[in-house]
Order: sequence, then structure tokens, then C-alpha cells
Amino acid sequence: MITRQLAKDWTVTKDTSLWFFVLRDYARETLSLRWRCWMTSYFMQRYLTDRTFYKIQSQSIIDNPDQRIVDDLSSFTSTALSFSLTLFNAAVDLISFSNILYTIYPPLFVVLLLYSIGGTVISIFLGKGLVTLNFLQEKKEADFRYGLVRVRENAESIAFYGGEDNELQLLLQRFTSAFENLTQLLISSRNLEFFTNGYRYLIQIVPAAVVAPMYFSGKIEFGVINQSVSAFSHILGDVSLVVYQFQAISAFSAVIDRLGMRLRTIVEEMGDSALCYDKWE
Repeated sequence: MITRQLAKDWTVTKDTSLWFFVLRDYARETLSLRWRCWMTSYFMQRYLTDRTFYKIQSQSIIDNPDQRIVDDLSSFTSTALSFSLTLFNAAVDLISFSNILYTIYPPLFVVLLLYSIGGTVISIFLGKGLVTLNFLQEKKEADFRYGLVRVRENAESIAFYGGEDNELQLLLQRFTSAFENLTQLLISSRNLEFFTNGYRYLIQIVPAAVVAPMYFSGKIEFGVINQSVSAFSHILGDVSLVVYQFQAISAFSAVIDRLGMRLRTIVEEMGDSALCYDKWE
């Protein structure tokens, strides 16, 4: 009877959790979509006000404004919400396990903080060039895609004047530039990944090495070591988000830079009309 009741409770809990995760993901994607819709409308209204689009294009102030509206806004909204939920979950997990680890052995908590700070500093040092490389990669990929679109839109003129060779050289030049930058990006990512994997591996060793002397002296039981390793891993994962998510953070930073540059350019080109627009909106 008890076994049946436990099985029933487990089934109900499992079904409830499944529904919760599905609804959570749906709510996140819906919010991301609505946020993107609002931001797209915001940028488009300013882009098409007071001939700002013409000034940007004629003066070549920023590259590929179409990509910044379509791809960068989509990436920004989805990634920002994802990071927000990750930070929230990490904060809850940190509060839950910090007391456990500190109760087991306070010096282990200090070791955890020093380990996470050291890992964060090294990650920033190894991956400091990723933001720039991601920014350039977005630009170079967009330039190459624009070149292909240009050939499609001017197909008749290119065919009439026999400009295939010139267009081919231009496209290959843009693709080569994107390829070379991507190669540098992969090398930087590889070096960072080497460190990240080693950082993850030592998580299994450090807490046991710190707590082991207490076990051999008979002050704690063997099960406490497993508890300390589990709590250490949970908390370290929470305070090491920069280490684990550095590549995603660098790509997100590049998106923010591109959107910020575009918005700043639009405001500068609109001048006083931008202030009037915001006032009456």
C-alpha cells in the first residue's frame, strides 16, 4: 500500500515538474518574442524618421543596419532573458548550498571563493579578445551576405556588362576575411576551452583533498566528504558563471556593442528630433 502511494506521489510530482518546465520555457520564449517585437518597432521608427536611414547609408556610418535590426535584436532579447534566468537559478542555488558547505568545513568555503576568483581572472585573461573577434565576425559575415544579395539584386547589370569576375573576386575577398577572423576566433575559443575543462576537472579533487585530513583524523565520517564535494560543485557552478559561460558572454557583449553603436548613431543623426520624438511618444 505504501509502495503504491509512493509511486503515485512520484508520478504526480514528475508530471507536475514536466508541465512546469514546459510552461516556463514557453513563457520565456513568449516574453522574448514580445520584447523583440517592441525593440524592432522602436528601432524601425527611429531609423525611418527624419531620413535617418538615408544619412546612415550615404555617409557609411555603420555597417549592415538590416542585420542589426533582424539578427542582433533577436539574439539580444533571447540571450538576455536566458542569462537572467541563469543568474536567478544560480542565486537560489547559492543560498541553498552555502550554509551546508560552511557548516561542514568553513575553510573549504574560503578555498571555493579563492578558486572561483582565480578561475574568473584567468578566463578573462584568456578570452579577452573574444569580444572583439565576435564583433568582427558578425560584421564580416554580414558583409559577405550583403555581397551575395547585391549580386542577386543587380544580376541583370552584372550579366550585361560582364562583371562576373569582379564580383567573384570581391565575394572571395570578403569570404576570406571572414574565414581568417573565424580561424582566430576558434583558436581563442580552443585555448579558453582547455582551461575550462581543467577547471571543471579539479572540482572533483579540490574539496576531497581539503576535507580528507579531517576524515583520517576521525573528525568526520566518509559520507561528509561526499556532501562537501556535492555542495562544493553546486556553489562553484553558481559563482563560476563567467568561467562556464565566457564564450556566450563574449558573443552577447558583441551584440550589445553593435546595437549600442546603432542606437547612438540614430540618435546623433536625428539630433533634436529624437528628443521631440521621445517627448511626444
